[in-house]
Amino acid sequence: MFHVPVAEAKILIQLMDEGLPYLQRIHEALARVAGVDFSLEPVELCRRVLGDLGLPETAANPLVAKSFEANLAVRDQQDLLNS
Repeated sequence: MFHVPVAEAKILIQLMDEGLPYLQRIHEALARVAGVDFSLEPVELCRRVLGDLGLPETAANPLVAKSFEANLAVRDQQDLLNS
């Protein structure tokens, strides 16, 4: 069994907590871009969301596209963190 030292575990938890608002930001960008249009192809949706976030569209790839596509199931949920 793998054990993480307490000091390192605290740092990891802090880093994950700091990343949560960014996940919310991605969710909001996805909701904005997708709107009520269900016709966008996953890769095009991915490119547009990345653009909305100020990231290069060249960062679009199938894994990110599938992740964004999965998020569409909860697009009507405004706050992912406090539901």
